[in-house]
Amino acid sequence: MQQFQCICDGPLYFDNRSCMSCNRSVGWCESCKKIVGLNAVAGGHVCSAGHTVYKCQNGVLHDVCNRYHGAAGSLCGACRLNRTIPDLSIAGHLQRWSRLESAKRRMLYDLELVGFHADVENGPLPLRFDFKTDAVPQGDGRWQRLGNGQKVFTGHASGVITINVREADSVEREINRVALGEPQRTLIGHFRHEVGHYVWDVLIKDQPQQLKAFTDVFGDPYQPAYGDALKRHYAQGPPADWPERFISPYASMHPWEDFAETWQAYLDIFGTLELLASYGWLHQQTAIADLPARIDAYVRTGVSLNELNRNAGLLPLIPEMFSKPVREKLAQIHACLGSGSA
Repeated sequence: MQQFQCICDGPLYFDNRSCMSCNRSVGWCESCKKIVGLNAVAGGHVCSAGHTVYKCQNGVLHDVCNRYHGAAGSLCGACRLNRTIPDLSIAGHLQRWSRLESAKRRMLYDLELVGFHADVENGPLPLRFDFKTDAVPQGDGRWQRLGNGQKVFTGHASGVITINVREADSVEREINRVALGEPQRTLIGHFRHEVGHYVWDVLIKDQPQQLKAFTDVFGDPYQPAYGDALKRHYAQGPPADWPERFISPYASMHPWEDFAETWQAYLDIFGTLELLASYGWLHQQTAIADLPARIDAYVRTGVSLNELNRNAGLLPLIPEMFSKPVREKLAQIHACLGSGSA
């Protein structure tokens, strides 16, 4: 994620709706593919590159989106991917939806950053989002299960990413993080992980050559069966040597989860380095021409960032080492995207 610039030369950030320097409207221009300053015209806006654009209806009606595009009175490309939005009659769901949309937009930015150029809206496997809940918040901060007995699981199936709205509640998410023993559990992390499953379906599942390359590095995705692997993982936990072979304990559960967890790390690496370079903290970014160098730069900066967090009493942000098997898996993802020389 990089820093952007307004027409007035003031700094702009990814979630900005207005410039903090000149107070003009700003937002993501789908033509420019960046956050830009906007000048109001009759019925719409003109961006700094001269495109006439209109605010996404989810921004106009609910202030949950800061994207602008070419069709007045309609949804932007990111919001058109939604199949189900939270029930806005439930107190706090508007704010939770806003957090979900922000995380989703960052993940979509990540996909373009790493060179995933599939048509997620109208391609052979469209990407869609369901934001659902199986409980409602109570006045004391607790959540009460809905009477229908159904559970909503965050996950991916056939191009549809489902996120339980409770994950957009920071207290509830922290309770789950501790209960499940996860060092990190974030909203953007959910999106990056689940879209990894989508990427696997698009780039690997029905491509014999890619599937063989995947199997050589991650293992056979069909043996053992996913359901059996899931039961074993929650009954026995990860193997003792998981740090030597996997990016996380959950990655050890099954090759599909290993890919999704490693994909999440891949997005983290590219996004973090772009951010650091944008803010002048990583001046050699333009000279990093290969994935091993990117990983090394990520680890070096990660040590410093983790110490900053520890100094504030917070959890580490970034893994401080990548084993040889994990680096091989990251390289397989890099090659699968067709960016092995990028």
